Amino acid sequence: MSFLRGDRAKRRWSYLDIELIPKDIIGVYAFWCRDNGKCIYVGMAEDEPVKERLFAHWNGSHNETLKQWIQEFGDNLDICYKAVESGRIRKLEDRLIKTWDPEANEKQRRT
Repeated sequence: MSFLRGDRAKRRWSYLDIELIPKDIIGVYAFWCRDNGKCIYVGMAEDEPVKERLFAHWNGSHNETLKQWIQEFGDNLDICYKAVESGRIRKLEDRLIKTWDPEANEKQRRT
């Protein structure tokens, strides 16, 4: 799973950067804090493209912890995403949550 080794696209957390993401990519995405290098959230885009999921977060995330990070540190956030085959998306998301232990994935953490 090369997402762990850096084979992913990276953008700043900005409306213009989200616009540059190809519209048909499904897969996994992650929010990273530039200041401390920590992953703060891992999400999946299986039923809608990554671009649509990121715009949903832009317009008011359903995840309260992520929403707080975006409001307080949005200028210091990066987003990374990786196209993944539909049948492998959930498995990769679970693995990344387990590996990176992002703060905003409290409900999805796997033990």
